[in-house]
Amino acid sequence: MDILWITKVHSAKYTGGTKVSYNYLEELGKTNNVRVHSLKNDTSEPDQSLYSFYRTLFKIKKNKYDLVFFDDHFSFISIFFLGHQTISFYHGNWPKLMFTSPIYFLKGLYLFPLYLLGMLSTKLTIFVNPYYEKLLGRFCRNKLTLLNPISKIYKRKSLNNQDLAGIKKIVLVGNLDNRKYSNLIKFLDWLEINKYGERFSFDVFGATADKSIEDELRSRQVNLKGFAKEIDYSTYDYHMSCSKAENLPLSLFEALISGVPSVYPKEKNYLDFENESGVLLYSTFDEALSYLNMDITEFPTGSFVPRNYQENIKKILSKLKDEI
Repeated sequence: MDILWITKVHSAKYTGGTKVSYNYLEELGKTNNVRVHSLKNDTSEPDQSLYSFYRTLFKIKKNKYDLVFFDDHFSFISIFFLGHQTISFYHGNWPKLMFTSPIYFLKGLYLFPLYLLGMLSTKLTIFVNPYYEKLLGRFCRNKLTLLNPISKIYKRKSLNNQDLAGIKKIVLVGNLDNRKYSNLIKFLDWLEINKYGERFSFDVFGATADKSIEDELRSRQVNLKGFAKEIDYSTYDYHMSCSKAENLPLSLFEALISGVPSVYPKEKNYLDFENESGVLLYSTFDEALSYLNMDITEFPTGSFVPRNYQENIKKILSKLKDEI
């Protein structure tokens, strides 16, 4: 098949939705002719300007493609590809993100309608979280939920990864910004006030997006590891998130299939997984602490997490054939 993939960033050096898109492209490219059109990439070619991006796009849209994929940033462009089989992935966290800060609320007034336009015009929208399909599926012509696959894992070998001093090792993942880590700062201060701070060691993987957040975390003795393409979760006791808004982080799946329980906020987008082994949802700092204090008696398996991109691709093509 001839496939066009339109994306904001095409790179193996990112995480999250960008990483997932890259992996799908790698799999599709094994048996198909795939052309990628992106704003940013990790090749020797320079990043495009928006003007150049759209100018080239309207040239290549004249070609005939069997499938046209969009990441959610550019799914609204599908209105210009009405004669094609168009598919978009929704990795976003709108409209939830709008209610985390005034800035995100104002951004959402502009961006969220574009995401909805993409769902309305794309022939098939792929959600990566059943919660968002339930929330936004009414705006889609056709929809399908496919959890993001995890292929490479590090299996945990010991039920106890504490150091000799009995300090439990906690890992958090995500770029350093207010949305992801302001609540961690509050949690660390709460631990210190209540004399629990010395029980835990916190490692954070992620690039710095907000220097003030980096400084706040450093001042609280958090170990900042920077960006890492791969993380060995198996050396940690728990994976944790304090983020105010997410979709369904890859780090949650990566930790679970590595045998590491994940302590996450009790938000609606995680409730579908509340009964899965190793998924621990907290509503208060006291509840989060109770989970982190627990001794692990068995490894989570993450058995519900798909391991194969090819299987997901087969489901997408089957959906197109059966319903569109």
